[in-house]
Amino acid sequence: MTTFLILLLSLSTLVLAIALALRWSYRPPENHLAVIYRWDRFYGFLNPDRWTVLIPHIFSIQQEINLGKRTALLTLKDVYTKDRIPVIST
Repeated sequence: MTTFLILLLSLSTLVLAIALALRWSYRPPENHLAVIYRWDRFYGFLNPDRWTVLIPHIFSIQQEINLGKRTALLTLKDVYTKDRIPVIST
């Protein structure tokens, strides 16, 4: 009977540990970098390559940084070279 109780207790502890790990685990989205703070002080960065366990009230994520390319469409009007030759944009 005691063996059964020990087995049941260890199994319930394992299930609780897995549930907490799944609840507290974090991975930033693709092309993002997470800024991690420990007790409201900078602790480090977290890449999207690995998972980590963040314990609430100790670790927090204040910001996620997007690492995607930033592009802008520029139109060239009346652009000349140094020799006063007009630049033709396509």
